[in-house]
Amino acid sequence: MINKAGSIDTVAGIIENEFGLYFPQNRYENLKRALSGVAGLIYGTEDSSLKIKDILQNGSIPENISEPLISSLTITETYFFREAPSISLFVNKIIPEIKERDGEYRIWSAGCSSGEEPYTLAMLLRENLNSTQLEKVKILATDVNHNALEKAANGIYTDWSFRETPGILKEKYFKHSHGKWIIESKIKKMVEFATLNLARDFSNEKIGYKGFDLIFCRNVLMYFSP
Repeated sequence: MINKAGSIDTVAGIIENEFGLYFPQNRYENLKRALSGVAGLIYGTEDSSLKIKDILQNGSIPENISEPLISSLTITETYFFREAPSISLFVNKIIPEIKERDGEYRIWSAGCSSGEEPYTLAMLLRENLNSTQLEKVKILATDVNHNALEKAANGIYTDWSFRETPGILKEKYFKHSHGKWIIESKIKKMVEFATLNLARDFSNEKIGYKGFDLIFCRNVLMYFSP
């Protein structure tokens, strides 16, 4: 168990510095559970102090635990057509602006998790733009969670992801197979997925874009400190 009162404070600070994931004192139990889960994977025991010791000795997150720790610390709960006010604004305000744009229109879904948000945008764009207009829209979707990005790239979902999805769009853009829903390739091709740690990696060179016209970032800002 944790013997030093300041140990978890130090680990929380390191995690915030390296990943941008903020854990105040009232969320320390969540942090300890995540560390215990990683300890179980690596050591076969759920003693979180083993992972805390590793982090404190290194002064950073050891490379061998970065991915499982991020997977444990980030919430991948999301679904298609989430945040109705944002969706309404996108359809009624942004899409008309895209129609009038002469050059590229670049959209970034920061903290895309398993892909429901950028794919929602892609479906709405395809519903409202002609082929020429669609060609000028670029969607980049990034996340720090490798497991979530793998699911996003595969584009295979269960009914849980569709609880706010209009039935007509679900039938139009997904194929049902063995209890799962597979997104159509024409929607999948509209989204570029990439791993990105905003606490370290953010730069035009890293993400391959010189700027964005629209950024969806609610699922990122919820993790950050003020």
